[in-house]
Amino acid sequence: MRSKPEIEAILQESFSDPGSEESGEYLLEHVLRDARMLTHEDRPGLVGVLGDWIRIRSRPWTTLALRVVGELKLTELRTDIQRLREDVLAGTAFTHNYLSIIDMALSDLAG
Repeated sequence: MRSKPEIEAILQESFSDPGSEESGEYLLEHVLRDARMLTHEDRPGLVGVLGDWIRIRSRPWTTLALRVVGELKLTELRTDIQRLREDVLAGTAFTHNYLSIIDMALSDLAG
């Protein structure tokens, strides 16, 4: 099992790739590649790091976490995503246009 800092370092490594500066989709693709590997090696650790990224409510971390959670069906984080949605509706996190990303993640988890 890896430590939380190790998992975070693996996921953040993609940020130093020059292609990540050009395209958010490129960055997502590379983070997803690493996250897929981590789901097999240390799913609880990955869930912990992505949960932190959702709870810090900061771009690009939260956006990436939502996309990865949805894509990999990390249902352990459904409650954190629902709480984020409630905070957006209450006006305490992000703007309302962020709801589409949140709703997509929730839909992916339901499907």
